[in-house]
Amino acid sequence: MSDNVTTPLATGTKFKTKETASNGHMRADVLFDTTEHEILGTTADAKATATDTTSVSMMSVFKQISFSIQAVVTALAGTLGVSIASGATSIAKAEDAASANADVGVPAMAIQKSSPADTAGTDGDYAMLQMSGGRLWTSAIVPAGATSIAKAEDVASADADVGVPAMAIQKATPADTAGSDGDYAMLQMSSGRLWVDASGKTLTVGAHATYAMQETSAISNAGTSLTPKFAKISASSSGASTVVAAVASKKIRVIEWNVLPHDAVNIKWQSHTAGDITGLLELAAKGNGIARPFNPVGYFETTAGEALDLNLSSAVAVGGSLVYVEV
Repeated sequence: MSDNVTTPLATGTKFKTKETASNGHMRADVLFDTTEHEILGTTADAKATATDTTSVSMMSVFKQISFSIQAVVTALAGTLGVSIASGATSIAKAEDAASANADVGVPAMAIQKSSPADTAGTDGDYAMLQMSGGRLWTSAIVPAGATSIAKAEDVASADADVGVPAMAIQKATPADTAGSDGDYAMLQMSSGRLWVDASGKTLTVGAHATYAMQETSAISNAGTSLTPKFAKISASSSGASTVVAAVASKKIRVIEWNVLPHDAVNIKWQSHTAGDITGLLELAAKGNGIARPFNPVGYFETTAGEALDLNLSSAVAVGGSLVYVEV
């Protein structure tokens, strides 16, 4: 500092000085009052106004700081309540408030676990959520009940019970959907009906009244719906007479037929080119005919692409009818 500087200190204030260089310059390290107490000016203890420039002692400053700290500690003794205001830039959010881009929040943390396991020592302890493959481990146990999708065995059903609908694949023709025996596969349906295979199975009907209706507009052949067709029989010439004309690539399968002769005659059914498809049938006298009822398997059929003929042993008028399908 420069020489001969005037300081604004009270009368009686002393410097503890130290020579700093050979040129005789002195440095003031500590200030003392007349009683040798270290001070910052005079020993006034408090400011009177906001613009008061009265000096205070160092001890009074330290005491005031200590008092202020103790006052804060006393005021905060016990539980400290903290309130976090909600908002887009706060980690707190108000219930039912809409989300928005760049909202602030605290991420939910979880432990990476390939297999879930207890991380707490005792029931009731806090534990961490656990995840694997980006998915949260959860329990798949569903309790049974009227409002649950699970139902206990042998429990009576009731209106408004909750459940999961059974789903099936729409398939015009049933086919395997699984790759190998033992794989899981879906049920298959067509026209609102479930595809089933009753071949080789015995279906038991209960003792109560049961009614079955025969479908008359269609018949099934290996899952393919066929339409029954009708033809009249009117032959009188010896030899073969065509009853049903040939259909390209189709067999004529007869599922019901009857004949009535005007006189005694022998007959047999033939595929137009391939020949006989029945043995010789003897009609012994006039009115002595044959009637074969409906048979879904069929009585006989032609070779594919050939007409159905009736062969008479003599020129006797023979009439009748038949039902057939093209297969």
